[in-house]
Amino acid sequence: MPFQAKAIVVVAAGLALLVGAFMLADWAAEYLWLETLGYASVFWSIRSMKLGFFLFAFVPVFFYVWINLRLVSRRLDFRPLLGALLSLFSRRATPGGPFAAVRDGRTAQPTGAFTGDLRYALATLSTIAAFAFGAVLYNHWERLLLFRFSQQFGTSDPIFGHDIGFYVFVVPLLELIQDAVLAATLIGTAAVVAAYMYAGVIRFHWRDGIEAPADALRHAAANVALFLVALAWGFHLDRFGLLLSERGAVFGAGYTDVVVMRPALWVMVGATLALALAVLVPPVLRKLGMSLVTVGGYVVILVVGIFATPWLVQVFEVEPNEL
Repeated sequence: MPFQAKAIVVVAAGLALLVGAFMLADWAAEYLWLETLGYASVFWSIRSMKLGFFLFAFVPVFFYVWINLRLVSRRLDFRPLLGALLSLFSRRATPGGPFAAVRDGRTAQPTGAFTGDLRYALATLSTIAAFAFGAVLYNHWERLLLFRFSQQFGTSDPIFGHDIGFYVFVVPLLELIQDAVLAATLIGTAAVVAAYMYAGVIRFHWRDGIEAPADALRHAAANVALFLVALAWGFHLDRFGLLLSERGAVFGAGYTDVVVMRPALWVMVGATLALALAVLVPPVLRKLGMSLVTVGGYVVILVVGIFATPWLVQVFEVEPNEL
């Protein structure tokens, strides 16, 4: 392992131990206080929920990032980029750019490129990304607590027929998970596409469309499809938000929300899932005309269904007779 890499490992390990020491001290003080009050079980319940929520995010994000990095590394060599990152600590520039395209299974290693085991480096990057997402959910453990001890209110809403407890205890957790999945797939998709385009593996031509190897195109398309599935899930959850609408003169779901927005959101769920399937079809991606028609049609459905139609109904049909 190069000296710079060893220095980074030592510094990272030292910081981890320092943060861990502060956390253990804080936990010890909290545990002693709760134990004195006879609530030691509360301490362990909270810790287990926080740790469980952290792992719930950490594990899938780690494998999602690691698989993406492994697939990208088949076409790109990350060693120059890793060497450039390591050179920041030694103030040494890395010639050759941050990426090198792999051709025929070989690539020339520029001076200053990372010379360690690439598998461990990719696993480290995956761990860092997964830790960031795990920390976000770790700090929102209260939503898991509400879900864990959810109760029925005994009253159902008149629009969807769910018990009120569903909106208080379950929907907040689902929205948090959906936001995390959407953010992870969006960042992953952008990173994969940007890396391929920067290295010239994926090229875009206004006349010929997208030019790329089949495996790289399938990889990018799979990430786009995952993002669109998460987006469709978001439209599905947005239906429940109509009960808290502030569109009309009164608080809650009004005429426009029930008659226009509710079916429009279902249409967007179907259209987004259809677009997710369409991007997996190679001709849709490679041919510029089909890509523009597909994406353009989706944008038209989005604008007309979610923005234009509700606004027109609200302004010209509801507001004149609302009071």
